[in-house]
Formats: sequence, C-alpha cells, structure tokens
Amino acid sequence: MISLYEKYLPVLGLINILLLVNDLSRFAEPLRFYENDLRDIIIVFAEKNKQILDVVNNALPSLEMIDKDEKNRLNNLGKDYFDFINAHSLPYFKEIDSFLKAPQNIKFMRMYMNTVSDLQAKIILKRDQYNDFMEIIEGVVDFVVENNESKIRGIRSIVRVFVHFMYFNCDIGKKP
Repeated sequence: MISLYEKYLPVLGLINILLLVNDLSRFAEPLRFYENDLRDIIIVFAEKNKQILDVVNNALPSLEMIDKDEKNRLNNLGKDYFDFINAHSLPYFKEIDSFLKAPQNIKFMRMYMNTVSDLQAKIILKRDQYNDFMEIIEGVVDFVVENNESKIRGIRSIVRVFVHFMYFNCDIGKKP
C-alpha cells in the first residue's frame, strides 16, 4: 500500500514551489501557537492509524450538514484550494474523528481542543493580515513543520490533513 507521503509527494513539491514563487512576505508574522500538541497527536495518529480497525459509520454526521460553499465564502477560501482539501485530506477525516473520539485517546482529544482554541483565537486576532484562508492554513502547516522537522519529517503531509480537518470540521475559521 502506498503511503500518504509517497502518494502526494509530487503534489506537495509542486505546491511548495508555487508558494515560494508567490509573495511569501505575508508569512513574515506567522500565527504562533503551541504546536507541540498538534505534533504529538500527528505522531501518535501516524503510529496507531494502522491499528484502527473500525471507523464509526456516522462519526462525522454534522460535517455533511455544514454548507461548505457558505463557509468558504465567509472565510475567503477559494474553490481550487477547497478541491485540494477534498482530494488530499477528506478521505482521512472519519479516521481522524474516530481516533480523537476513542476513549483511550482522551488525552489527545484534549490536546486537539487546546490547539483549536489557541489557533482560533490567533486567527481572529490576525485575520486581517491574510488575504484568504488558504494563507492561514498553509502558514500553520509551515509553522508546525518548520518547528518540528526532525520529529515529523516522514509524516509532515499529515500536518496538512489535520489542519484541513480543523477547517472542514468548523473548529477553525468562521462558521456559517
């Protein structure tokens, strides 16, 4: 089975090149938060993800009821980037939800909720510094990866999946 990293390496490389070509001065002041909790969740998730046997069928019922077009409009998230979220990350959302809701992972759920709280507060505080929400998402991904590169080098694409999950689940950003 091809790993998530191997599957999306060419796409991630292209996206990184495109981001570098664009004006990166917008990231001069990244959203700072305690990224170690997110890093630790991602590391454990990557280790245990093969051990999760059953995914709850209705784990994310509220996600389908959220008007994604309206959420994207409110947050100024473009269609191309949202299509990228759907293609790159959506297939893993139920698995992440099951992982976080599992009773034995309550510690990680708390870490996740603390991270969401920190991020949402920083996003509200600095929202006017970013043109669109894609810049915020990618800024968070860059911040986590750059500050934890030695620990998550081989699984860094999962960082993006988790941040996409936060957005898709309406944990960060404006809600419709």
